[in-house]
Amino acid sequence: MRNANQLAKAVITVEIMSNGKPVLFLIDEIVSGTNSQDRRAAAEIIIQALLAAGAIGALSTHDLSLTELAANPETNAGLVHMGNQDADRPLEFDYRLRPGVASQANALALVRMVGITKLHADRELCAGSMGDNVSPERQKGCRQ
Repeated sequence: MRNANQLAKAVITVEIMSNGKPVLFLIDEIVSGTNSQDRRAAAEIIIQALLAAGAIGALSTHDLSLTELAANPETNAGLVHMGNQDADRPLEFDYRLRPGVASQANALALVRMVGITKLHADRELCAGSMGDNVSPERQKGCRQ
């Protein structure tokens, strides 16, 4: 249902723009609930339709496959991300935009935070899947 609502809003937006009115779009998690390949294809069609009609805007997502859309020179897009600076507090963000794609993830830290531990999750955290944000305390625990 959410996808149908998103698509309906995109159609309405393009119709508004056909009347010469400027449009700023802000889309969060476009076409969610489908596989990455299908989502990327549908998102590209929607974004291209909005851009072709003269809109400008922003798209937020956790799906890294959508970052490929910015590689198309026709989109004139840039990539920015928000992140946290403390791997031990994965839900604390400073809400500052930084250039590029996020290099850190928080799902494994969240799993540990709620007390679910598995050897695999520990190995992933110790292998540095959280980038440079693994705290000295966590690194120490990885060595044991």
